This record gives sequence, structure tokens and C-alpha cells, in this order.
Amino acid sequence: MIFLREIVIFSARENHLPDIGIHEGRFVDVAWYTYAIGGLSQNDFIMAARLSEWLRCRQGGNL
Repeated sequence: MIFLREIVIFSARENHLPDIGIHEGRFVDVAWYTYAIGGLSQNDFIMAARLSEWLRCRQGGNL
């Protein structure tokens, strides 16, 4: 749960929250989507890249 909270805090700073899914109790999907435009925005791609980089650093470079 700490991991999910960190993702929410990370994305809340940008005021752009993702859809988060948990599968089999150990796999987490994070999906970015802008409902206001009914699709993907440039900000969705930026947030996905930022989250990937943050996770890479969090894991010590191994993602």
C-alpha cells in the first residue's frame, strides 16, 4: 500500500491522477488517460515518462 500511496502523491503534485489497477495481489497497472478530451494528451505521455523514471530511480536503476 505504501507503493500505491507514493504513486498517488507523485501524480497529485501534477494534478493528473492515473487509473491504477492491482492484479493477483502483486502486479500494478498505471494507466494515464485524459477523460476531458476522451483520449491521450501530451501530458499523459509526460506523466508516464516521469513515473517510469521515478520508479527506475526508486529501484536503483533496475526496472
